[in-house]
Amino acid sequence: MISQLLGPGFTLLLSAFLLIASVLLSRAAGNDELFGDFYSALILLNVIGIGLLALMSAFQIWRLIGQFRARVLGSRLTLRFVGTFAVLALIPLAVVYYFAVQFLSRGIDSWFDVQIEQAIHSNRSSWMSLTSCVMMRTRSRMLSPVSKSFSFSMSFVKQVISRK
Repeated sequence: MISQLLGPGFTLLLSAFLLIASVLLSRAAGNDELFGDFYSALILLNVIGIGLLALMSAFQIWRLIGQFRARVLGSRLTLRFVGTFAVLALIPLAVVYYFAVQFLSRGIDSWFDVQIEQAIHSNRSSWMSLTSCVMMRTRSRMLSPVSKSFSFSMSFVKQVISRK
């Protein structure tokens, strides 16, 4: 009964369901408005599905080991196939995982590099000095007509006083 329930049809159905849930999860991560409210439910669904697949795989391996110990015809060949598949699947997976982690960790470390931080700080100080220079020029240009009119009015007042 259990072997019929955990047969290839159920495994394929669960794998298709997990593929759909993973696609929805990736879209939810990219677009908050689309599935943002269901993000935690999608993560929980993926974790439950992965747990079910792991449980089913463990059950099948336990069953294969039992068949191997009972010396069932073909169990030794099946064990070799499973071992070969595991090696052929896990080694490339481990290599890709290693390089992905290295790429991400070095990429993120370079984002917060000291040289970049110093360049940002020097650009900020240059920007501040440029804005202060522009502000001083603007202020002097604005005050220039006022000072000219003030000097004109002072000279006019002096002329009037000197006439008296």
